Formats: sequence, C-alpha cells, structure tokens
Amino acid sequence: MDSVTLQEHRERWGSEATPTNAALSALTPAEAAVYDDLVSDRFGDRVRLEQERISWDWVLDHLPYRTD
Repeated sequence: MDSVTLQEHRERWGSEATPTNAALSALTPAEAAVYDDLVSDRFGDRVRLEQERISWDWVLDHLPYRTD
C-alpha cells in the first residue's frame, strides 16, 4: 500500500480489530514507511484499508500502461 492510495480512500478506512506489528522485510522503503505509520497509529486508531475497498476507477486511472 502506498500513502497516496491510502489517503485517497480515507472514507473507506476501517479499523483493525487485532493489529499486527510483524517485521515485513519484503516491503519497499515507501511501503515500509506507510506500514510504520499504520502500526504507530499516525493516521488514526488501528486504521485499515482493505484492497477490495479501493475504487476501481481510481485504480484504472493510476495503473501504468504499457505501449508495447
């Protein structure tokens, strides 16, 4: 999850009943920063955004397109 996607879907946030703080070593630096923000409750108390709740129109507008 990137910060832009998370922030653009604020109205679709939920709350994580049992938040985790597991070490996730495969994240990019940007993903790790968002994860740290979520784990630290910087966005709010136990914020969660399910990928299924992300708007398809938004996704299609932000996908990189191949021209080959």
